[in-house]
Amino acid sequence: MKKYTAAIIISALLLAAAVILKFAMRGYGFLALVFCAFAVAILLVALLPKSLKWVLMSCILAFLCVFGGFEASVIRESRGRDYENADYIIVLGAAVHGDVPSRSLGDRINAAAEYLKAYPECHAVLSGGQGPGENLSEAEAMKKVLMARGIEEYRLITEDASTSTIENLGNSLEKIIENAKTRMSSEARSPLPGAPERPLKLVICSSEYHLCRARYVGRKYLQMNFGTYPARTSLPGIRLNNFLREAAGMIAMKFYEMTGRL
Repeated sequence: MKKYTAAIIISALLLAAAVILKFAMRGYGFLALVFCAFAVAILLVALLPKSLKWVLMSCILAFLCVFGGFEASVIRESRGRDYENADYIIVLGAAVHGDVPSRSLGDRINAAAEYLKAYPECHAVLSGGQGPGENLSEAEAMKKVLMARGIEEYRLITEDASTSTIENLGNSLEKIIENAKTRMSSEARSPLPGAPERPLKLVICSSEYHLCRARYVGRKYLQMNFGTYPARTSLPGIRLNNFLREAAGMIAMKFYEMTGRL
């Protein structure tokens, strides 16, 4: 039993850390799951017979290679691309705690405000429905804060029916088409620059870790090549948790596509 002592102690410490992350700290759920997985893997490697141990280690190595490939894509896309001078920026929602935007949503609002002030001709579609524990939709929460920061109401379009990334983007496109027609025919405001000679330039604004999946969904399911504008996550620990979680989310999406469940 003594030869397993180190593995047991390390696994116990990892499980204790996972419990703290899960139940004592908000926003670290996936990191807690990672710690649990490492704890189980260490125990199995220590306890299994040698033949099974090598099989397990080979499976772990293969998974880490796949995970690393997806994580590299998430990191690469997190810098954003082709986001200058958009006609419309689609701001993707995140949780609202009662009436108060979560930190993630606050980061996205900050990025949207920064962009809208830098490009005063741009309009924003604020996309996000109302979930459990939310007293108002994510779209309305974003609108209230942006207006308080001096962004004109006519530039803010709310889309409050979506519950997923693909709905965010699909419903937002419908809002953009409707609004663009009004802008081009309105006598109160000048038409879109260059319209209708050129297509509209559309940019997604979301947390940096989410841009890879959002852009993939846009290309795959909507045949749209969106630009992307990153909202920097303000807490380093949350950033680490969400970057890891997003790679796992990309793997799950690919799996569901391959099995026809998406």
